Amino acid sequence: MADFGCGTGILSFFAARAGAAKVYAIDSSPIIRAANRVAVANSFNALTFLEGKDISLPEPVDVLVSEWMGHFAFKEPMFSPLIKLRDRWLRPGGIMIPRRISFRAALVGDERLHDDLSYFRRRPWGVDFSPLAEWAFSQTPVRRFSDAQLLPGEIHLGELEMATCSAQLPILEGSYVPQSEAQVFGIAGWFDANLSENESFSTGPRAPATHWYQVFFPIPHPVTIKPGANVAVRIQPFEVAGANNLHWRWRLAVDDKTIDMDDLTYQLWLRSRDRPIASRPD
Repeated sequence: MADFGCGTGILSFFAARAGAAKVYAIDSSPIIRAANRVAVANSFNALTFLEGKDISLPEPVDVLVSEWMGHFAFKEPMFSPLIKLRDRWLRPGGIMIPRRISFRAALVGDERLHDDLSYFRRRPWGVDFSPLAEWAFSQTPVRRFSDAQLLPGEIHLGELEMATCSAQLPILEGSYVPQSEAQVFGIAGWFDANLSENESFSTGPRAPATHWYQVFFPIPHPVTIKPGANVAVRIQPFEVAGANNLHWRWRLAVDDKTIDMDDLTYQLWLRSRDRPIASRPD
């Protein structure tokens, strides 16, 4: 068995307790050295610790387990390296844990969230913050939504079968038909994880709380939806060369109106206008 992104080693320890003959615990963080010491202190002799990003295993494995998911699964950039490790070292017919990740979303109907993001539009303290006014709407904060903040119904955005999916980041898409008129201020996204045939959990706002939050994808101006409207949601994680974190694109389409957002364009816009700050002479 291999434990990718083992961190403190807890999943590796559980595997050893459950009778795994060999466990390869893998992580690129120095925390793996502390995990190794914990293993020695607890006589987990079946464990081998491998530190680094491009790891070669001594042999193929029957099980590959990984707690790779960040908020909305992709908030941490571990997905592509995990799939590359799977393709190289998981035996044919081997088991992935989790075995399936399902993506969900709901439309956000809480105007207070929009008001919070509109702070710089209101000229606080009489200062014109217009260069920053749209910045907040290009962010993807994590938060724990209550049911009252969301419109009824979930939007299914697709699934990843972890044993067969490609390493390419997916485009997540789904549709929604409103039953009543409402204002929409953004999208909330989360994931459900199927660990095995009988074990699964949700990180959604209507499920018991976990350490995973939902991700808020805001829009700069509210949209009114009417009963029977054609509403489509699209969310896409993407990578930028040299960046440590993933970025996001998101789209809300209501009938013939489409709003496209991302969390990178505004940053690039600011950087294109960077000027050296003159120092004050002594």
